[in-house]
Order: sequence, then C-alpha cells, then structure tokens
Amino acid sequence: WNMCQRVHKYGMWCDADCQALDTFRVDEWSRSDVFLLVIMCVFMGAMMLLVFAKRVKAYERAAMWGDEPGAPNPGLPPCAMLMLFAIVFTIIVVLAALK
Repeated sequence: WNMCQRVHKYGMWCDADCQALDTFRVDEWSRSDVFLLVIMCVFMGAMMLLVFAKRVKAYERAAMWGDEPGAPNPGLPPCAMLMLFAIVFTIIVVLAALK
C-alpha cells in the first residue's frame, strides 16, 4: 500500500471505491451549519460596529489636537477599516454561497 500511488490515482479520478471511503464529502449544508454561519456573521458584524464606533471617537479626539507636535497618530481611518471589513464579509458570503 503506497500512499503516493493512492494520492496520484485518486487525485486523477475517484471511482466508486474511492467515493465509498469519503464519508465526509457532503454537498449540502445542514440547518445547523447555516445557523452557525449566521451566528458567526452576526457576531463579527456586532464586533466590527463596536470597533468602528471606537475608531470614530479616536479620530474625533485626534482632530481636536490637529497638527500639534507630539499628537498621537490615529491610525487607519474608520471608513477604510469599514471597507476592509465589508470586503472580507463579502468574501465569506460568496464562499458560503459557493459551498
């Protein structure tokens, strides 16, 4: 029994014996999978809203100090952070739709 030969053989095509071995291959999402994905997305969205609110407050405080020497750098702007989150969230939704 050679692992490399098996990987090469079943990597090219999968016959009935190969498919019988693969018990974890399911092309359907169960209700619990969808429920878990929705809960995770809601949690991620809520956490991002908290981070966004803190980032907006930090930018407002930084705007008060203006160009004074030694003023802290507020970092990534809130809109850029929200856009990055939206891109990642969209990728997750697209990949979930593709299964």
